[in-house]
Amino acid sequence: MMMPENEPRNDSCRQTDPFVAAERQADKLATPRDQLLAQVLGETLSRRHEDPGAMLLSLRQWRTTLGATLFDSDLVERLVQQVLQYRMGSHADDLPAPLRRDVAAVLWNDPVSRQRIERLWQSLEPSQ
Repeated sequence: MMMPENEPRNDSCRQTDPFVAAERQADKLATPRDQLLAQVLGETLSRRHEDPGAMLLSLRQWRTTLGATLFDSDLVERLVQQVLQYRMGSHADDLPAPLRRDVAAVLWNDPVSRQRIERLWQSLEPSQ
């Protein structure tokens, strides 16, 4: 069925780039922290088709600079920072340190997440 020319078109079904949508939402939010969180979410959603091998290579290179390091909550926080640095570049430094600590704490305190992060960490070890 064709719509008459004078009726408005319904674009509600149109797909919107999640990054653009998050940017628009960020503009409406009151606090800079809310805006930053919306920007991070948008950035994450926009990269869902990114090659994960490139990030793993970057993390492996970073891992080689650490030597023998104990897997603990501090390391998880540093790992979170590295992932953010890879994803956001210099914008990662704009994130408040407590936010990085909170993300790391959530990952560390959840047993399933901790196991996954530890497996990731082990996979980053240089080949013997």
